[in-house]
Amino acid sequence: MDKYSPEGAQINSITVDKKLSSEEADLKRGGEPETVMTADEAVDYVLTQNSSDDPLFCVTISSETGSLQNVAAGTTYEDNKDLYEGDQKVKSEGKNGNQIVTNQTVSVNGSVVTSEVVDTAVVSEAVNSVVYKGTKEKKTTTANDKSASAKGGTVIGSGSGAAVASYGLQFVGNPYKSGGTSLTNGADCSGFTQSVYAKFGISLPRTTWGQAKVGKGVSYSEAKAGDLILYSHHVGIYIGGGKIVHASSSKKGICVTNAKNCGPIQTVRRIVE
Repeated sequence: MDKYSPEGAQINSITVDKKLSSEEADLKRGGEPETVMTADEAVDYVLTQNSSDDPLFCVTISSETGSLQNVAAGTTYEDNKDLYEGDQKVKSEGKNGNQIVTNQTVSVNGSVVTSEVVDTAVVSEAVNSVVYKGTKEKKTTTANDKSASAKGGTVIGSGSGAAVASYGLQFVGNPYKSGGTSLTNGADCSGFTQSVYAKFGISLPRTTWGQAKVGKGVSYSEAKAGDLILYSHHVGIYIGGGKIVHASSSKKGICVTNAKNCGPIQTVRRIVE
C-alpha cells in the first residue's frame, strides 16, 4: 500500500480487492532449494508481478494533493487625454500572484484514474498592470497639409535604406505587442520602426504621429526601400515592389504586406539617403 500511495498526499481511503499472505517454511539441508527474500525484496517482487495487464490484485487509493500554482496578472486600461488615440503607455507594471490548488485523485495500482479540483486558496493576489489609452483626437490632415508634408523636411541620416529594410525582414514572424518595442519579444507598429532604425544609430519618435513629421517627404511613386510608409494610425518600412514590412496586429505579428492594403497612404518619409 505504501508503494502505491502518492508521495506527499493526504490519504482518504485505501481499498484492496485481494490480500496476499506469507507462510513460514523450515529450510532443511539436502532438500529442494528455497528462494529466501527480505521483506523489501518480497514487496518489489510482488509489485513487479503486479504490473502486468492482468494484475494479481488492485490497490485503489483516494487522496488529496495540494500544489502551488501561478495566477497570471491581467491588464487594466485607463483613458488618458494627454495621449493621442491609438497610443498607449504603461502606468504601472503588474505582478503575478499564486494559489494553492487541492486535487482529489483516485489511483489504481499507482496509475491516476480520476482527478478533480476540490479547493483553491489564494496565497497572494495578482496585481493587474495599468495601461493608459490615448483619447486625444489627432489633427485631421487636409489636402494642403499632405502636399506640404510630402515635400517638406530633410533626411536625418546617411546609409542604405535597403540595409534598413533587409534588417527589418529578419524579424518577420515575431509577435506584435501593443506598446512594445522589442523586435524579438513583441513590438507595435511604431515601436518596430523605431527599433529597426535604432540599429543604424537613428532615433525616431515613439509614436506614428511623431514619425510622420521626421525625414524628407516624398511621393509614393518615388518610394525606396527603407522609407517609412505612414497611414492614419499605422506605419511600416517600405521594402520595394509595393510591399512593406511592419508590426501588423496581435493575430499577424510582424509580417510583409502590400503597402496599399493597409489603408490610404498619408505620407512617405525618407529617413536615410
